[in-house]
Amino acid sequence: MDVFGVHHDLIADDSHARLLDEINRLLADGSPGDRSFRVGPSYFMQDLAHTGDGALERLWKTQIIPLLTEHHWGDGTDVEAVYGLPVLRSRLNIPSPADAAPADSADDSANQ
Repeated sequence: MDVFGVHHDLIADDSHARLLDEINRLLADGSPGDRSFRVGPSYFMQDLAHTGDGALERLWKTQIIPLLTEHHWGDGTDVEAVYGLPVLRSRLNIPSPADAAPADSADDSANQ
């Protein structure tokens, strides 16, 4: 996914690839009965993952979390606690756009 995303100007950094890798690592570690289940990169290649403010959050809420909720149905996994976007961002040290915005604003005002 890294090469595709950078080549097609879909992502400016590797955060989407790191999130995908972490989801799949967690799935492999926590799914002893179905170690072959993985989330594919196509979720991160669609416009929904890159278009407008909150794009990744919308993707997470409408596609990633529902997919993982269905996968873990009945096994007691708290999907948001394990795979929630804020949880993964924190674990991987990926700032949310809201965390990055004040720093950008401060840089902009300093440059004026």
